[in-house]
Amino acid sequence: AVGLLCSRVGAQSEAIRPAVDASTELSADSVAVAEVFELRVRVSVPAGSAVFFPDTIPASADLESFAPVEWRAERGPDDGVVLTLTYPLIPFGTGNVSVPGPDIVVGPSELAAEGERVPGGARVGAWTNAPRGSESSLRRTRMPDGMIRVHPVQTREDIVAGVSPRGPDAVVGSS
Repeated sequence: AVGLLCSRVGAQSEAIRPAVDASTELSADSVAVAEVFELRVRVSVPAGSAVFFPDTIPASADLESFAPVEWRAERGPDDGVVLTLTYPLIPFGTGNVSVPGPDIVVGPSELAAEGERVPGGARVGAWTNAPRGSESSLRRTRMPDGMIRVHPVQTREDIVAGVSPRGPDAVVGSS
């Protein structure tokens, strides 16, 4: 794994705000335009927590989600849970492209009463149901942005030979 970024969010008071350990990494340090790569996020939360995260990464002019997040949960330290979130992404820009980190919201498990149960008595709630307020029982974490190098599809030799992209009117066939 390449491009490791880490974030540790401690708690002022464990009883009020759950501690969250989180890290992000990219599956590659460089890709070609339209080559799918992954943003992987690991989130470790205490037992009895509710965890909310978005289904996709916000789109930009240079990057968008290729598919919804895939996640898995496993038992973590102190009966907590470790979630691994995998966001498949596809770049359209070239050069150094910023990869935005997702927001993670953690709070008491009753906030996700309808959510899916995971080890440690925790629950994963739908992002649309994530609390939007600033209650003292919530921990909001904005994962750090990453950076990936995106190479153009055309090679230098293609450009020197006069190869250039053509518009949709140059496409032959019904597809």
